Amino acid sequence: SEDLIISLDRNGVLLFLNKAFSKYYSVDRSQVIGSRITEFADEDHFNKNLKPIFDRVLQGNSVREEISYDFPEMGTRYFSAFFSPQKGERKDEILITGVMRDITDRVLMENKIKESEKQYSDLLNRMNDAIWVTDFEANFIYVNDTAVRTLGYTKEELLSMGPADIDTSMEKEKIIELIRGMKTDQVKVFETSYKTKDGRVIPVEISSSLVSYKGKTAILSLARNITRRKKAEEALLEERTKLRSLHRAVDQLQRCETEDELWDKALEVTLHILKLELCIFYVLEKDKLVPRAVSRAALPEGLKTFNLDEGIAGRTFRERKTIQGNDLRRWKEAKPVREDVRSFISIPIGNVGVIQIFSAKKRAFSPEDVNLVKILAGHLREEAARIRLEHKLRAQTVHDPLTGLFNRRYFDQSIKKEVNRAKRYKHPLGILMIDINSFKEINDRFSHMTGDKVLAETARLLKETVRETDMVVRYGGDEFLIVFPETTKEPFGVIIGRIRKNLDEWNKKQDIIDFPLTLAMGASCLKPGTDETIETVIKKADQKMYEDKKGKKSKDSYRNE
Repeated sequence: SEDLIISLDRNGVLLFLNKAFSKYYSVDRSQVIGSRITEFADEDHFNKNLKPIFDRVLQGNSVREEISYDFPEMGTRYFSAFFSPQKGERKDEILITGVMRDITDRVLMENKIKESEKQYSDLLNRMNDAIWVTDFEANFIYVNDTAVRTLGYTKEELLSMGPADIDTSMEKEKIIELIRGMKTDQVKVFETSYKTKDGRVIPVEISSSLVSYKGKTAILSLARNITRRKKAEEALLEERTKLRSLHRAVDQLQRCETEDELWDKALEVTLHILKLELCIFYVLEKDKLVPRAVSRAALPEGLKTFNLDEGIAGRTFRERKTIQGNDLRRWKEAKPVREDVRSFISIPIGNVGVIQIFSAKKRAFSPEDVNLVKILAGHLREEAARIRLEHKLRAQTVHDPLTGLFNRRYFDQSIKKEVNRAKRYKHPLGILMIDINSFKEINDRFSHMTGDKVLAETARLLKETVRETDMVVRYGGDEFLIVFPETTKEPFGVIIGRIRKNLDEWNKKQDIIDFPLTLAMGASCLKPGTDETIETVIKKADQKMYEDKKGKKSKDSYRNE
C-alpha cells in the first residue's frame, strides 16, 4: 500500500507498521515493533500533533486530520490522516489504527495555485491525477491534460461541460448545492464514478477546496482514479465472503457420516462456495490415488487412477506440498484430464489424498484461491480421520474381534429389519445354524489358542462360501448363524453341500488338528404370509442342527425337504 499504516496501543507502543511507514521514517520494522513511537519520531511533534488525536481515539472517536512532519531527508511532508479505535485481544483493550496518505503534492499544488495559477499550470498538467476548476454554476473553467486523457474528451469539449455531464450518480443541482455549501479552508473528500466519452465507468476519489482563480473564488478538484483500490476491496470482500461461507460449510462436513458423503459435500463446497469449476478429489486406496469426487466439467468420461510415483497428483501426495502452475503443458509429469487445461492447483489432503483444481485460462488462480483450497483440505483431512475412526469404532461394536464376523449384538439389532423387509416385499428369509463338532475336544487336546484358529478358519470358510448379501454371524461360542435374504428351504441342501465340500478341501490342507473338522448344520425358513415369528424359525434351525449333530439326519436329507 502507498498509504502509511500504523497500529499502536494506548501507551504509544508500536504493534504494526507497513513498509511505506518504515520507508518514510527510515526505520527497520523488525527493530521498532514494541518500541514507543517517540523513540524515532520527534517528541515535540508527537505531543503537539499526535497525542491530542490519540487521546480522542482512546475515547472511542474516529479522527480525520491533516498533519505534517519534517523528515530529515524528505523535508516537510503533509498527510491526510485517519485514526480509529480498534478492539484488542484483551477485554476493554483499545488499540489505535492509523492510515496516513501523503498529500504533499496536493497541498503544495494548492498553495502554489493560490499564489500563481499561470506559474503552475505546467505542474498541474504533469500530475497523474485529473484536476479541474469549476465555477459556482458547476461548469469546468480549467482542466489539466490528465483529465483530458482520462475522460477521453478534448480540452475544448470539457470546457463546455461540467461535473454533472460525467458524474454517474449526481445531478447538476446536487453538485451546485455541494459547491455553494463549501467553506474556506475546507477540503471536501468523497467518492463517485465518472463516465468517459467511450462509455467506461471510472471510480474516483474527489478532493475539492475553494481557491482563487483569475481573481474569482472557484472550486479546485483533484480526481484520483481508484479503480485498483476498488478492485482490491472487491476481491478482499469476495475472499472474506467465501471464507465465511467455507467456515459455515465446515459444519456440514462435520455432519457427514461416510467418506462418500464427505467427498460429495467437498465437491459441492468447491463448486458453489469457492466458485472453482474444474476439480477432482483423489483418495488413497491400496497405494493408489483413486478419484472419488469429480466435477462434471472436469472430464466427461472416466478418470485415471494414479500410482503414488505417477503424475502431479502422486508427487503432491508424496511430498505433501502444494504444486501450482500456469501452463500444464510445460510439466513433463502432467497427465492432463482435458487438452485445454492450463492453470492448476494440486494440494495434499494430509495422508488422505489430493485436491486438484484446473482452469482453461493461464494464471487463473490467485493466492487467495490457493489459501481457501488449503483451508478446505485441512478440514477434509480432519473429517476423513474422524469418519474413519468412527467407522472403526462402530465396526468394533458390531463385529466379533476373533473372527471378524458380525456379533450376536448386531444380529439382534438387524434381524428385525430383515424380517420387516421380507414381509414387506413378500420374500422368504432363511436361517442356517452351524456348530463345530468336537470343539471341546479341540480345546482340551490342542489348547484354546488352537480352538481360536479353528473358529477363525471356520468363519473365513463360511464367509467365502455364501453371497455378499448373506449375513454371517458368530452366534456364540462355537456356533455360527447365517441369514439368507430372499431364499427358500429348497437351496439349503445346495448351500450345505457347498459348505461341506469346501470344508473337505480345507481338511486336506489344514495342519491345525490331527483329525477332519466337521460341522453340524440345521436350516429353517420364514415364509411370506405366515404368522410364524423369527424366534420360532431360529429355534427350528437350532433343533435341526442338534439333530444333525447327533447323527439323526444325513447331510443329503436337506436336498428334498
